[in-house]
Amino acid sequence: MRRMDGLVWVPVMVILVLFMVGSGEAADPRLPKVTWQLPTTEASHEDWTVKAIDGFAEAVAKRTGDNFKIVVTLGGELGIKREELPRALASGRIQAASLPAGHVAGTFPFLNVYGLPFLISSLEDGLKVGGAVQPITEREFKKLGIAPIAFFVMTPVGLWSRTEIKDLSAMNNIKVRAWDESTSDIVKALGGIPVIMPVTEVYTALQRGVIQAVLTGAPAMLNVSAQELCKFGYLVNLAPACVYLAYNIKAFEALPKEYQNILLEEAKKFEKHMVEIQPIEDNRSLEKMRKAGVTLITPKPDEMSRVKEKVKPLWQKWADKNGPIAAEAMKAATAALGMK
Repeated sequence: MRRMDGLVWVPVMVILVLFMVGSGEAADPRLPKVTWQLPTTEASHEDWTVKAIDGFAEAVAKRTGDNFKIVVTLGGELGIKREELPRALASGRIQAASLPAGHVAGTFPFLNVYGLPFLISSLEDGLKVGGAVQPITEREFKKLGIAPIAFFVMTPVGLWSRTEIKDLSAMNNIKVRAWDESTSDIVKALGGIPVIMPVTEVYTALQRGVIQAVLTGAPAMLNVSAQELCKFGYLVNLAPACVYLAYNIKAFEALPKEYQNILLEEAKKFEKHMVEIQPIEDNRSLEKMRKAGVTLITPKPDEMSRVKEKVKPLWQKWADKNGPIAAEAMKAATAALGMK
């Protein structure tokens, strides 16, 4: 019987070992099941940034044998307003979050350095500024018990209008969707009337005449079908939104070391992926706008010079208003870009 037992059990053990070694994905069965909530501020899982965050969450789940799941939700699904995300994250109500700098600047005013008009004009600029501001971000986030795990730059911001705008430096009280104080100040400086709202409200606001134009990127316009209403797109190359993925430090420290390592490794892969797909997504979105009948307009150099001249005083005004940490961030950002 012992000999028969050996014939039965040895192959079973060999098969089990081969499966665990060969798959590379089998998690230690002793590790706990963990679920994190990660809200975003976007309106659709078809949004290119949400797709990427979904991919990040799926990679973490796969590598942990589905024991560590990150549930990615859309703006408002958890009943948390976008400006409330840092506090919700700090309290442990959620364990991770997508934090667009402009949306959470009420908690972290220095983050609006990314929104200084025409400070950042490219993906490369955004990454340089992100690197320069990172030590400040880590320090200030830590005061709330949260930490950044990834950073990415969204597509450039354009001005999308229902009617043709003759001169961007003199907007004659056109009502323009903005998303924070910084973009509101830009609209005011150019003679427009800012109306702060999430992009999810843009379509209805355009229909009802609450706004006539929208500041945002081309992908966001497509996500809410606003290309149906705005047929003039001004490629002003305003600073793209910059976004952090962040986590609750206590929640992170409660994870098994294996999960921590996987989370950090996949976050680095996510960052690299975002750098690769940002220009691709921008070009793809602009082409879709053209095909939808939107006239894409690159402002003339003299017009852009007037625009930049009108908004440049906003830099120092912002630094003076928001104190030494904001001034520190602006100094770090301008130094990274070789500006005086």
